[in-house]
Amino acid sequence: MGRPRNAAMDEAIRQVTMGLLRERGYGRLHLSDVIRRAGVSSASVYRRWPSKRPLVLELGRRALAGAPAPAAPSVRQDLLELLTAWSRPEALVFLRSALPALIAEAAHDEDLAAGLRQLLAGPRDQVRAVLARAEPELAVDPGLVLDVLLGGLLGAQGTGDADSAAAHHRALVNLILDGAAAAQGKRDPSEVG
Repeated sequence: MGRPRNAAMDEAIRQVTMGLLRERGYGRLHLSDVIRRAGVSSASVYRRWPSKRPLVLELGRRALAGAPAPAAPSVRQDLLELLTAWSRPEALVFLRSALPALIAEAAHDEDLAAGLRQLLAGPRDQVRAVLARAEPELAVDPGLVLDVLLGGLLGAQGTGDADSAAAHHRALVNLILDGAAAAQGKRDPSEVG
């Protein structure tokens, strides 16, 4: 049995990795730079993460976790709250600096594809829980809704202005719910969410 993990060191390594992802992106991220910048030994990093991929996948899981359980008065508001949670700086760094490269690699790597499916299972379950609350019921695939929400965040090149981010979030949610309403033959999109 080895030494217990040092939580402060783990967090320092994660923070340095996030900073390097923000600066360089996934393709130019090297564990040797993480080690140097975090001021830790290579054994400290490689004992925890054998390569950059599991480290970045862990960062992604952490970044997308912590969204509130569905509890708002409406499905619309619940989806907006998920978007707000997934718009935290660490989530946006992962979504914009790592996820596109991971998706590209996953096209040729089934283990990575499985890791991404696992990473996105939590957010997909959150979307599923939100959609299950809709009255009347929405016949829409939670995975597709997640794709639209995360894709909208990934593609948004916002100004950092909170008002424009909120407007973008509302537009994404309206696109989903109004589209679902139209597909189900509802005349008034306000009937949904």
